[in-house]
Amino acid sequence: MYWNSVDEDHSGYIKVEIVTSNNTYLVDIVAPGEFDTDLAFLHMGGTIVADMDASDTAYVNVYISAGAATNDIEDRSYFSGCLLC
Repeated sequence: MYWNSVDEDHSGYIKVEIVTSNNTYLVDIVAPGEFDTDLAFLHMGGTIVADMDASDTAYVNVYISAGAATNDIEDRSYFSGCLLC
């Protein structure tokens, strides 16, 4: 996830997860209120290896807790996967 303009007045946290048919994996978590100023950009990312079968699904879940601060996700953000044999 690539974020633009993360507001340091955010009172909670931002969490990125990968949710599969079998499990939920925490990818990254950050508390913008811990910074002294607004962030011009923020990169949140990670890698997981998930046990999945042919009909399983996976998606990215972004959870923003509490507060009305402005946070913008760039359209350059991406998710990719591959089959490991």
